[in-house]
Amino acid sequence: MRYEHPWIGLEMALETNNMTQKQFAELIGKSPAEVNHIIAGRRAITADWAFRICAVFGGEPRVWLSLQAKYDEQEYQKSDKYPQFLKIREKVEALAFA
Repeated sequence: MRYEHPWIGLEMALETNNMTQKQFAELIGKSPAEVNHIIAGRRAITADWAFRICAVFGGEPRVWLSLQAKYDEQEYQKSDKYPQFLKIREKVEALAFA
């Protein structure tokens, strides 16, 4: 399964509620630039962001955090760091069965 960056959900929530990024930023006490970084996928949704999003649109922060975690895991598996993870796992498994 392919996971999209959680910004897609935030962008949809803004559109559904006819809210601009600027209006949302003012409500949550963040700058419009910070909101834009989330919407552009250049910044991750942290616990702080998840709680602020839920304060405006409702829902549970853990949903936003879960979406971010799944996206991050997917991106890590596509990165050049993932083969290193696999090598470490192989070493540990070899030690466990030695």
